[in-house]
Amino acid sequence: MKNPITKTIFFLFLINFNIFAGQNFTSFPSLNIPAGGRCESLGTAMTAMCDDPSFMDYNPAVSSILKETQAAVFHNSQISGGLMETITGTTRFNNFGTGFQLKTFFSPLSRYNLSGTKNSSSYYSETSLAINTSYNFFSGYDFKGLAAGISLRSTWRNMPDYTDSSALAFTADFGLLMRFNFFKEFTSDMPNLSVGLAANNIGFFLTGFKSGLKTETSLPSKISIGLSYRPIKKLLVNLEFRQPVNLKNILLSESFAVAAGLEFSFTDFFDVEGGILFQDGKTKLSTGTQFSFRKIQMSLSYACTLDSTTQEHSVSLAAKINLGDKGRAQNDEQVKKLYAEGIELYAKGEKENMLKAIEKWEEAKKLSASTGIKFDPAIKAIKTAKELISLHQQIISVEKQD
Repeated sequence: MKNPITKTIFFLFLINFNIFAGQNFTSFPSLNIPAGGRCESLGTAMTAMCDDPSFMDYNPAVSSILKETQAAVFHNSQISGGLMETITGTTRFNNFGTGFQLKTFFSPLSRYNLSGTKNSSSYYSETSLAINTSYNFFSGYDFKGLAAGISLRSTWRNMPDYTDSSALAFTADFGLLMRFNFFKEFTSDMPNLSVGLAANNIGFFLTGFKSGLKTETSLPSKISIGLSYRPIKKLLVNLEFRQPVNLKNILLSESFAVAAGLEFSFTDFFDVEGGILFQDGKTKLSTGTQFSFRKIQMSLSYACTLDSTTQEHSVSLAAKINLGDKGRAQNDEQVKKLYAEGIELYAKGEKENMLKAIEKWEEAKKLSASTGIKFDPAIKAIKTAKELISLHQQIISVEKQD
């Protein structure tokens, strides 16, 4: 930087930027700013969430278990200045998921001369593109599988020419997710408990493009573990623990953060959320709502970060559209129908009907396997029916011998 005034303005700007990001002073704080919408409303406790395209900022394993292809746009506005704009798309092919995210943060940045007079204005911006891929291993009807994923991201920090502070970052996110049923008192094919583990923003960046390239690692890296639980059908509870990681010196890592969120669904198309985030001695409160119309979901959220000296407010909007599930729901219904028909035949008790039941279950098993899911009920039923037929044959054989 060419003079101390410019350097001071830049430093103060980044301090304010990090307050918005909910993070201590670090490079590329935009990597820690939520896209907005539902993730903001739930206090950003999203590592274990498995039904929202916001996963790109939290757990890259989620793309392999989303029900539908989704496209989403997000707008997050800091009231005191600064905007985050995000576009996300994700799709799934059986147990394989993939997606992308393009987001940019920009804020006005002014330059002052030695007398304190503003002599120019420009923008500070950080723009990133992330590509995601994931796979759900061992997917079945009883055990829903272990989802694992990775997102690769490049981020460009654009600064005015007079600062020589532009930089290019390369980072990776890694994630795992498992889903279970736990004290589930309502009917649903989806498990009511999920646990997620993620490592985010692991990488480095290059700076000094004019004065000489340098490599740095002072990124907002972190490890998160989250839990998402639905004790009743209309209530969702999210909890999350995060530990920032200093890649230069683990012992100098910042203190941990805790996030929590609640969502209550009044109807199938309208719900409200609330969240809280404790991080860096600050408390961030958030609230919002989400409503659906046909295949479109709209979200609105408000967040306020408080500490002893500052208050930062932000509002965000999100719009998501569901683009279909590639016929998976229809396939699942056909599988269940075949299984039920087999049960009816099996209940009649005759060998001929049992053999027909096995045919139905084999068809159900094969159809389910075509979407990458092991249909355990049919597998168990086939085994039971074959054992019973074998037992009957043994009894008949003994009777003939007698």
